[in-house]
Amino acid sequence: MPIISKSARYYIYPSNKVDHFVTRNDPLNEIQRYQPSERVIAANVVVLVGMGGCGKSQLALDYCQQAQADGRFAAIFWVDASSPNTVAQSYATIAAAISKANVDTTDTAANIRLVKDIISTWTTTWLLVFDNFDEPKAFNEKPIQDYFPQGKKGFIIFTSRHAESDRLGHSINISGMLEGEALELLFRSSKRERHDRNITEGKKIIKRLGYLALAVDQAGAYIKGRIEFDAFLDHFNHRRKNVLSKTPDVWEYRRKRNETEAEQALSVATTWELSFDQITGDSETPNELESKRHLLTLSAFFSGQNISEEIFQISHESDTLPWMTIFVREDVWDKYKFLDVIVELRNLSLIQGLDSRIWGTSFSLHPLIQDWMKLRLSIQDCQDYAAEAMLILSNYMKTQNSDIMTLQAKQIILSHLDTALENDHIYLVRGIRLGESCLEDPAFVFAGFYQDQGRYEEAEQLYGRALNGYEERLGRDHPDTLLTVHNLATLNKDQGRYEKAEQLYGRALKGREERLGQDHPATLRTAEGLAIVQRLMQPPTPPAAL
Repeated sequence: MPIISKSARYYIYPSNKVDHFVTRNDPLNEIQRYQPSERVIAANVVVLVGMGGCGKSQLALDYCQQAQADGRFAAIFWVDASSPNTVAQSYATIAAAISKANVDTTDTAANIRLVKDIISTWTTTWLLVFDNFDEPKAFNEKPIQDYFPQGKKGFIIFTSRHAESDRLGHSINISGMLEGEALELLFRSSKRERHDRNITEGKKIIKRLGYLALAVDQAGAYIKGRIEFDAFLDHFNHRRKNVLSKTPDVWEYRRKRNETEAEQALSVATTWELSFDQITGDSETPNELESKRHLLTLSAFFSGQNISEEIFQISHESDTLPWMTIFVREDVWDKYKFLDVIVELRNLSLIQGLDSRIWGTSFSLHPLIQDWMKLRLSIQDCQDYAAEAMLILSNYMKTQNSDIMTLQAKQIILSHLDTALENDHIYLVRGIRLGESCLEDPAFVFAGFYQDQGRYEEAEQLYGRALNGYEERLGRDHPDTLLTVHNLATLNKDQGRYEKAEQLYGRALKGREERLGQDHPATLRTAEGLAIVQRLMQPPTPPAAL
């Protein structure tokens, strides 16, 4: 076999690093820690793992260019690891470059063997980059390790959205950019002038985008020649789908969605769609695929942080939520199945922050993943998911005692409630009447929690809406209606609005006396509340004369 000469150099990797690429020193320095050394007896493997759009391929490309400039490797090869077929095509290209013999591009096995044999004899350093190794299952018949040449002078880098690819070697998690890096990328991409106002607004933009490299670059391209920095977030809030999907006519980020399609511009929306398409379903378990996708989509209608398994588990006996049946075995919630599904979604980088304890699993979502999940839906579907999330959250809260909750637990609940109200405002209030959605119960439950936490404005709004729904659906004298009136009276009392409280207590007392009787505990509580308010309304007694 030929041995690479000192003068021979092979640099076969893409040249399409974005013109305004911002070097990310921390991950680059970490990659360099694992470069070949004299003590290494086999090729080091580094895996860059992260969600779609975080900049893994661009980082690997930046490393290749720096390594070539510094003369670290005598050969650098780039392999498209999307599938066994794309790997074979890349190896055919490499074989043609490094072999003096004629290469039959159709003889896949021969080309792979040729490349491995030749590179294994080299005494100079070489680098192989396996890009987009996102579907490890595609390599079940021939493991990806079977493509590795032998030799201690080698260095192998993977880029992957699949979390379990970290088993291949030293894993480096690629997450959001640092603030300074993201801001620099935004300015380079948008071609905007750097001044104090733009810097202030730019920081708001990159924070909203979760410091995700591709999203920041897309935002810059959207801003360029169109709007100013201070107008972007308004555009994003009203045209989110357009912003996350739009790419310029000249765009360096490109990829095939599958082997049969032509290469296309890659946006954050399309890269996440690639992951979404990889969710699997067991053919022996009816509707498993649909249930997994339903869980992921529904999760986007909660707060993105600390989404707990228990929130869903409480509702598993509901006849109206058939998608939950995959998590039920012999009428009992199967926490192990739930964990399996969450791990699969984590492995596809669709969720983050998985935390599994003996009492259950919790996870988080990137804010842009939440946006994208909602943008995939029709308005009607968004209404259905928003209503379902409110009902599930209400069922969960009915089982909780806020008096013994920790402060952290209360803050988590409040974040989910705030998200539910935001979804309600966007999708439900404008779209369908509350009473027709049967959301009076969630409104009532949410109001009580807000009231306990001193969030009186939200509590009053929700009690009012619950009252309207109960009156319409159940009648003015139904116990649920009267309980809502009583709670509204207490809320007004706590805020010092005694006349309004007196009026509401009076209505609740009259209704409860007629419906429940004068000696019923609920009636007596209302009578007590009315007495307290009337006492508070009396003018203070003047001090006695000396």
